[in-house]
Formats: sequence, structure tokens, C-alpha cells
Amino acid sequence: MKPNSTPRGFSYWASRVGLSFASIVLVFALLEGGVLLAFGPIYYPLPSLEDAAEYLYFTLPERFNPLFEPAEEDEQPTFRTVPHLHEGDWFFAQEQSFRAQRGERGVRVAFIGGSSVQGWPFRMRGVVFAELLEKDLRARFPGLEVEVINAGVGTYSSFQLVDVADQLQAFNPDVVVVYAGHNDQGYYFFHRTFLDSVATSNPLEQLLNRFNFYQGARLLRDDWLGRSKPEHLGNADGVAFIPQDENIRDIGTARYSEFVRIQQDYLPQIFEANLGEVVDRLKDKDTAVVLAQPASNLRDFSPVFSMHWEPLSGRQEKRFETLVNQADELMRQRFVDARRMPPIEGNGEAVDPAAEWGPIPPAEPPALGSSDAVSACREPLALLDEALELSDSHALAHFLRGTCLVHSNAAAAHEAFVRARDLSPAMAPFQRAPSRLIDVVSRVGKEKGLPVVDLPAAFDAASERGIAEGRWFMDSIHFSARGHRLVADALLPVLAELKVFRKGPDPARPQDPPPEVTAEQLRDKASRFTWGLDLVIPGAGMPAVGDEPEGQPDKGDENAPPP
Repeated sequence: MKPNSTPRGFSYWASRVGLSFASIVLVFALLEGGVLLAFGPIYYPLPSLEDAAEYLYFTLPERFNPLFEPAEEDEQPTFRTVPHLHEGDWFFAQEQSFRAQRGERGVRVAFIGGSSVQGWPFRMRGVVFAELLEKDLRARFPGLEVEVINAGVGTYSSFQLVDVADQLQAFNPDVVVVYAGHNDQGYYFFHRTFLDSVATSNPLEQLLNRFNFYQGARLLRDDWLGRSKPEHLGNADGVAFIPQDENIRDIGTARYSEFVRIQQDYLPQIFEANLGEVVDRLKDKDTAVVLAQPASNLRDFSPVFSMHWEPLSGRQEKRFETLVNQADELMRQRFVDARRMPPIEGNGEAVDPAAEWGPIPPAEPPALGSSDAVSACREPLALLDEALELSDSHALAHFLRGTCLVHSNAAAAHEAFVRARDLSPAMAPFQRAPSRLIDVVSRVGKEKGLPVVDLPAAFDAASERGIAEGRWFMDSIHFSARGHRLVADALLPVLAELKVFRKGPDPARPQDPPPEVTAEQLRDKASRFTWGLDLVIPGAGMPAVGDEPEGQPDKGDENAPPP
């Protein structure tokens, strides 16, 4: 120690440490503020989220609550679809109107579900099965004033249908048909269990992920590595997809596949709980509920996602790929490969419903079930059987096998196509509800004592070889005009047997309230919902909602006091 030096105590070193810490905080604050000022908010989605991102914004219920608003037609009070839900390119609900109050002989039938109920891509009247049924029921029961409400909303999953059920209660429907399941399969990435499975446990990474500059650094890193991704994904309104998932990390292909495996186990449980809740909110002494099982294009829609659900060695996986590729190539060479669906131009809304629509066959296909077709498939089937001995969980292998078996063994072909569908958990817009979700509809119907319409069986029965095919669909799940007619024909006899049609409306049925009262109920419901959002990624260009504290009143209960 120098002669004139003074010992430095605790306060001196504490101030030095505090100053150093403050300097670091200031540098980080300047860096974060500078990036924010120069580039705006940066959210750089992981590759596994990117495809799902653009769907999330418009699936949240704020966009569709309420679905209907009061209006007047020919001086008669009515309700109509809120215009921004169907105007321009924003087509997520059908344009329609219906009377504000049922008459003494009025029977109101509502349909809820996703875009298959909505009727995408057909905007014109008289195509969608809900409208066809309105016409059919009026013809069969001329003494009744049948009116239909199409409350189908494009992209809606079962958790969102709970809110639609709440809205429909304001209109006192006599019958509600629920058609759901496909979107629960297609939008599984929005469930919070996904975030739970990919959250990093590293506290430092959790902290850094909260900063704008760190997201930008990830973006620059990947750009430098040649894997550039967009800063954000937009939507119809130009709002960035900014979920509040700062703690996610890049999980890689293996971890992603493992998540898919786990998530598929959750979906039936989630779907069953939500569907049961929808029914409970709708069903009462004045409202009958009918469930319809989701149908899909089995034969003419190749799986877009295949994975091995059991572990394979590198050698086994390579052998499997060789066998499947050889079978696929042989089928193409011999023109027994799968038919394909026509491309849908643009957003599909200009499709003419009167035009022929159906699968495109190979260039020179042998006749269905002919000896030439059976002979051409013999070698590919042997290769596929050998591959499936190695791994029985690959969707494409089962699909190719079904495509060959359709010529020789229809029952085995149907089983293979169903297996391919169930093993291909693709995201929207390529999803198809698997058997486990279809079975949920039957189970809920049985538990609740409801009629259940087996639409998959109806499509199988109307198709070649008893396998649902592309004539009835626009793609994987959306019905063609002929498909809508088939759905209406399957639902009509079930609806016609309901008490309200056999005996007419109950004379003691309460009269509908004035339209202004109904409108006020809708506004109240729109301001007080929180259901189901604990199952999805919170926020999409908007604040997170849900997660109410214990003891909070149920917002779906009309008698609950405002928060």
C-alpha cells in the first residue's frame, strides 16, 4: 500500500459494482431501444412454427364475436352476418340474414363448425348443405316456417365453438347440428402443451429471448447461414403474428417429431372436453343437438406428413426409404399411381359449383380392378409389404399400398387408406380428422343421448369400392357442390325425426325477445368470454386473455355478474 493511500471500504466497492451493473443495463437498454427504433418489434418464429403462424391471428375469437348484428329487410327486423367477416378477401363466414323473431310456426335450425360448415370456397347461395337442408325441410314440412343459421366459421376448432354456442343461445335455436374435428387436428400447434414441450430450461436463454435485439441476432445468424426466415408473418389486416412465447427454442426435427407424437395423444382428450362443453351449453328442453362425424377424402389425398412412430436404426430407415421409393416409382411407370386433386386457383372462391370437379387419374391407367391393374401392382405391393415389416407407422407407405389394393381387395384398401390418414398429423390446410377424433364424436353423442350422423360411412357408400373419394371434396376435407348435396341427404332423415318437426313447435315455447334485447345479449357475451384460451398460444397482435384467477365467475354463465 502506498504511503498516502486510503483504505477502500464496503461502500466504495458497492458503488463500483453498482455503477458497473448500471452501465451494463444502460448498454443493453440502448441496444434494445436502438433496434426497436430502427427496425420496430422483431419476432423471428422458429421453423416449426412458421407455417402455423399466419393462421393463428384470425383463429382467435375476438375477430368473430359477435358473428351477427341487427339489421332490417323489407321493414322486418332481422339479424345478418357482420359484414367484415365475408367482405372482400376476408371470407370466414357466409353472408346471410334471418328473422329476429320466430313466428308461432317458426323452426330455427343452426349449424356450427369450421370452414366445411361455412361452405368454403363457395360464396354463392344454394350450394352449402345448410342452405340445401333449409330448402329440403321446407318442402317436407310445408306447415312450418323453417329458417337456417349457418354459424360455421373458417378455421374454428372446438374450443372456439364454445363461444359460438353461447352466441346461438341468444337466438333460441330449435335444432343445432355440430360438425367438428378437422380443425382440432389441423391447428394442434396452437395448444399450450406445445409451448410447454419446447420451452427452454436455460434461465439465461429465457432472459435473452425476451429482448428484441436477441431475436434480431438470431435472424442475422440464420441469414448468414443461408436459412433466412421472415421477421414476422402477416395476415389479411397486415398485423404481425407476435405470440407471447419468448421462451421457445429451436427444437430440431427429432424433437419436433417427438412433440407431434405426444400432441396427438392430447387431442382426443381436449376435443372430447370441448365438444361436451359445446353440447352442454346448447342442449336444453327447447334445443335438440345433432352431431355429425367428420368425413374426409381418403383415396385421392396423399399424406403430406409421414414419420416413423417407432425407433429405427439408420440402416433400417435407409432400407425402408429405398423400398418405398422403388414401389412408388414402379407404380408411376405402370400408371397405377394415386390420382390427384385439381389445383384450386387463388383462394378458391371463384370456383364454379356447377363445374365438374374430381380427381385427375394417371395418364394411361388400367381399368379399375382389371387383371392388368392387379398384375401391375403385384411387385409394388411386395416392396411395400417388406417396408411395412420394418415400420408400420409411415403414412405414405400405407397410402401407396391402399392405392394398389383398390384393384384387388377393397376392404384391405379402405383399411390402408384409413391407416394413412390416421398416421398423417398434418397441419392446416392439409389436415384430416383421424379415427380417434371421429370416435370422440360417437362417444360424446352416446354419453349425451344425441343422434350421431355417420358421414364417413355415407361418403364411403357413395364412392367407388366403398372408399371416400375426391368427387365429393375440393381437397382433403372441404366439400364439393356434390359433396354438400350428399351431406344434406345424410342429415335430412335424422333431422326429420326430431320432435320439433314431427309434432311442430311446442305451444308453450317462450316467445323470442325483441331484437334490441337479443343484440344486447350478444354484446354482453362478446365482452365476457375467456373459455378455452388456456389451450392456445396467447396473443396474436393483441393482449393475452384467459387464465382467470380462482373464484372468477364463469363468463359463459349469463347470470354471472360482470367482472
